[in-house]
Amino acid sequence: MASYFGIYELVRKLLMTKILFWTSRAVNASLEGTCLSEITTPLSLAAFQGHMAIVQLLLTNGANGKEGALHQAVRGGHLAVVQLLLSSGADGKDEALAVAVFGAHTDIARLLLAHGAEVKYVYGALSYAAEKGHTATAQLLLAKGVDDEAKGDALQEAAREGHIAIVQLLLAKGVDDEAKDEALLEALSEGHIAIVQLLLTNCAEGDINKGVALISAALGGHTAIVQQLLPNGAHYKSIALKAAAKRGHMDIVQLLLINGAEGKDKALVEAARENHMDIVQLLLANGAEGKDKALVEAAKESHMDIVQLLLANGADGKLARMVNWRDAI
Repeated sequence: MASYFGIYELVRKLLMTKILFWTSRAVNASLEGTCLSEITTPLSLAAFQGHMAIVQLLLTNGANGKEGALHQAVRGGHLAVVQLLLSSGADGKDEALAVAVFGAHTDIARLLLAHGAEVKYVYGALSYAAEKGHTATAQLLLAKGVDDEAKGDALQEAAREGHIAIVQLLLAKGVDDEAKDEALLEALSEGHIAIVQLLLTNCAEGDINKGVALISAALGGHTAIVQQLLPNGAHYKSIALKAAAKRGHMDIVQLLLINGAEGKDKALVEAARENHMDIVQLLLANGAEGKDKALVEAAKESHMDIVQLLLANGADGKLARMVNWRDAI
């Protein structure tokens, strides 16, 4: 534990006697049951605590595990240690970028991007920054370039959580009308009136208002009203489907699907996030894709029955690793 507590002289003496290079089993046993149980090398312990001199000493003496140490330095928010490890050739920059984004370490994220980390390999990076209100991180990621789908997803997250500065930022960067419509739904359902007004002023005149009644009825579970509005609100059936899935209104979801509503993928994500198993099953039976996004949302909320259902229907289990990084921070 000398590396963890920053006892430089003891580390140096242990290196001289070659005692420091424990086996992974020994390190795991000593840390079992602690918050450090995933850190398995002296280099990672020192990096996590930000002990720059010890990290340098260990690197000079040929310590291995640079990739793990890089992740732990990012997790601890130690910019100088991250710089040192990158200069020493540490790999795993994309995963380290995920840790930086999920931990709101914007300066470290900027450094990793400068060293070749790529935003496209960090699933949901912009959406996570938008959800948590990390405006500086969102600005950084947008400057590096993200696709239209990522911007649309992030707009919905920011609107749902009430982060008006990020909504403004994303609108300025250009978001398609469909994403704005869905962000309006999120803002309406959470009562963020200022964001509702902002979105209304940034859409083509009359574009959204045509379907507001249908969406509101779907949100409120008013099946008879949805039935009446369907002929006049066909363009908004997909948004209404997402609204009904979010609130768990099974009858309305069925009604909209029977009437040809599109947007099943996004409705699946909402149903998975809100733990509506019956609606998830219905949407999968009706050919919904978007299983990977739904898996991430269900895993974030620990809806393990839905996670298992989505995995059984072909969702990518590797995405759970990114969820684990979020949970670790």
